[in-house]
Amino acid sequence: RWLKKSGLSILLTVFFVLPVLILTKTFVQAQAYPVRPIKMIVTYGAGGATDLMARGISKATEKILGQPIIVENNPAGGNLAGLSVLAKSKADGYTLAAIPTSAFAWSPHLVKIAYDPFKSFTLISQICSYTLLVCGKADGPFKNAKQLIEYSRTQPNLKFSTPSTNTMHDVVQYVVAKKAGVIWRHVPYKSGMEAITALLGGHVSFCVTNQEQVPFIMSGQLIPLATHSDRRNTYFPDLPTWRDLGYPVGAETRVGIAGPPGMPKPIVDALSQALKKAVDDPEYVELSKNLKAEKLYVGPEEFLKFNRDQYERTGNMLKELGIPIVVQ
Repeated sequence: RWLKKSGLSILLTVFFVLPVLILTKTFVQAQAYPVRPIKMIVTYGAGGATDLMARGISKATEKILGQPIIVENNPAGGNLAGLSVLAKSKADGYTLAAIPTSAFAWSPHLVKIAYDPFKSFTLISQICSYTLLVCGKADGPFKNAKQLIEYSRTQPNLKFSTPSTNTMHDVVQYVVAKKAGVIWRHVPYKSGMEAITALLGGHVSFCVTNQEQVPFIMSGQLIPLATHSDRRNTYFPDLPTWRDLGYPVGAETRVGIAGPPGMPKPIVDALSQALKKAVDDPEYVELSKNLKAEKLYVGPEEFLKFNRDQYERTGNMLKELGIPIVVQ
């Protein structure tokens, strides 16, 4: 009888006391968080728009959290390697990543990936929005998108550069080229700055990057030809979208902060609230203006909804255009 009572006591401890201890430990950890530096993975090379915005928001957020946020660039595999590292990291809030929309909405449709776009991460918040710009050299042979198409018909196999591969940067260009009846060759780089440098050096005829082209546009070195977005760029209202020009393709680019799967809610909440304050930091606001990006705070639930909507929308668009979809 004593053994039965002892066994029952042990079972009661396991089923009732242990969960309470685990929850208490999680709560205490969250209350103390953070107690050491945080790593922020950026899935592009240094100097690009995503990298600059990630560094800007990290600097603003560490003022609020009281711990350094150290940016680590991991652009391997067309931004997929860094995401795989994040998905396998410890869910303690000390490894985060700045993730672009393409990781959720485009890559899963186009290549085999080592993560589930909706199960492998804990989404925390979005921090900015910007449009992809198609640019040529200011002294080049075309001054707008229509001239680019016409020039491409007489000069086949024009090369264009981007900061990645199998994302909206290059796929949208393939769609436009197919519809226009021209041939463009993609040259991927590890960052937007590398892609721009290739254009300035004459290694490619045009490039597609994020907002890091803006300083070169303002200095007169580059000229914007079109934007990939569904809507026109606020800072370049006269710049047409590809849809404006008759090509049925478009994409919205946002960057968000995420962590590994299974992060405790109190830590997610602490980070989300810190990021909500950080997007209004004067230095971050100034950085956004300089890059012609839109500072944007969206919480975890809206972040997830946006990415799911973009995933479905992109899949439907690719199917309608006859682009093969990869089954994960």
